Amino acid sequence: MLALTLGSVTVGCRTTRRPVKPSWPVLEPAELGQMPNVSVTAGIWAGGQPSLEDLALAQRRGVARVIALCTQAECAASGIAAACKELNLEWHSFGPEKEGPLPDDAVVRALNLLADPNAPPTLLFCRDGSVTAMVLAVHRMVHEGVDEDQALMDARRGGLEAGAQEARVVDLAQRLGA
Repeated sequence: MLALTLGSVTVGCRTTRRPVKPSWPVLEPAELGQMPNVSVTAGIWAGGQPSLEDLALAQRRGVARVIALCTQAECAASGIAAACKELNLEWHSFGPEKEGPLPDDAVVRALNLLADPNAPPTLLFCRDGSVTAMVLAVHRMVHEGVDEDQALMDARRGGLEAGAQEARVVDLAQRLGA
C-alpha cells in the first residue's frame, strides 16, 4: 500500500519543464563572408580576421565600428585599417606590437567600447578568433551578467583555447567586476 501511495504522489508532482530564456543577449553562430569563427550578440559581430570583402559585407549589414585585436604587424599587412577608412568605418586597434598575450590595458579599452550603451554595431576580430572570444566572454560576464559556465562554453565555440585563455577570462572578469 505504501508503494502505491508514493507512486501516486510522484505521478502527481511531475511537471513539464519549459526552457528558461536567459536574461542576457544570446550569442549565436553567424556567417560573415569567409571570416572564421563568427558569432553575433547584441550588435557585436566577433570572429577571426576578415578579408576586405568581409568588411564591405559587414558594413552592408550595419556595422559601423571595427575593433582589431590582432598584432600591429598583422593589421598593417592585411590593409584592414585602410579599408575601414575607405568604407567610413570607425577603426580601433588594440593588438599587441608583437605576438603574445593581449595586454590587460588593451582588453579594458576594448571592453569600454563594447560596453558603451550608444555603441554602433561593432565588428570585433583577431587573427583566428581566439582572442576575440576571450574578450567577448569577459564583456558578457562583466557587462551583461552572463554566468561563467555559459560565457566559457560560448567562447570555446568561438575559438577560445582551453587552459590559460579560459583561466584569463575568469581572472579578468573577477578583477573587472563580474
